[in-house]
Amino acid sequence: MGGCSVTKRNQHVEVIKGVSGQKIYFQLEGRPSATPTVEIKDENGNTITAAASTNVTQNTVNTTVSSAGSVGDKSLTLASVTGIEFRKTYLVTNSALQKEWVRVLGVNSSTKAVTLDEKLEFAHDTSATFVSTEFYYTLQSGDVDTLEEMWRARASATVGGETVIDEVRFDVVLTPIHSPLTVEFVKKRRPDIMRQEHDSTLGTDYADLREAAWDNILSAIRVHCAGMHEEGRPALIRTPEDLDSWALAELDALLSDNKVDILGWDDRQAESEELKNRRNAARQHTLSSIRWMDFDQGDSRQDDEVQPRRADLVR
Repeated sequence: MGGCSVTKRNQHVEVIKGVSGQKIYFQLEGRPSATPTVEIKDENGNTITAAASTNVTQNTVNTTVSSAGSVGDKSLTLASVTGIEFRKTYLVTNSALQKEWVRVLGVNSSTKAVTLDEKLEFAHDTSATFVSTEFYYTLQSGDVDTLEEMWRARASATVGGETVIDEVRFDVVLTPIHSPLTVEFVKKRRPDIMRQEHDSTLGTDYADLREAAWDNILSAIRVHCAGMHEEGRPALIRTPEDLDSWALAELDALLSDNKVDILGWDDRQAESEELKNRRNAARQHTLSSIRWMDFDQGDSRQDDEVQPRRADLVR
């Protein structure tokens, strides 16, 4: 299988036009054997920036298991925990070539043990590897000054003797969109939920569910915009009150599914159904009121961006 090329496409990422230093992340199904190369291509596949390993940074985590882990364990002891980050995902591979992704919820630098968010599916002896497969490319001024919609970063890496190609497409924006679901936002509107956080995720302030709720919103906007003008996409809106309400309703539904008490009802199923109905209503209201700005995605801010129209959702 050596030399086989595999193409995997990632989701779109938001890139601010004209701003260098932004990082474009990739995560492959295995650890690259050498620093990957990355090139920037336009929407037609023409090369804007030639492929090179310059400005590519590979995650340094590449260690082994030092004390055998059993099926069902929620921790692993490693030869080194240097560089391992909280809430990052790593790949563990045992001598039988059984692989599983694990997410780290805690790192003990003294015992060199990592706490995981899920139980191990396989046993991992002391020959098992624990690696990061992540790397990122830092956008340079030449990459972003003439950036256009649907340009992409194309990474090439060698993994297990195969050439793996991974592409990330850009949503080019002048003003980025941010999730309203910050810790402060949620605590202000749902002051009682943080104390219900599960022991396994205690201290994350439901970060995973907040991210998942926001991802659901962006996905729903994309589906809604399918077949519309090509500029109808999440990057062209801001977060006024009605989008805030949808975001909170989306989070409520996910929290309830994860056994967090939102309404205080004894009937959890009825509560869950009610919260999903509220979520659906908020989604429908927001999507029906979407308005877009700067349809041509010009190089400079147009009058409609300097003085936005008064609309429910504007860029």
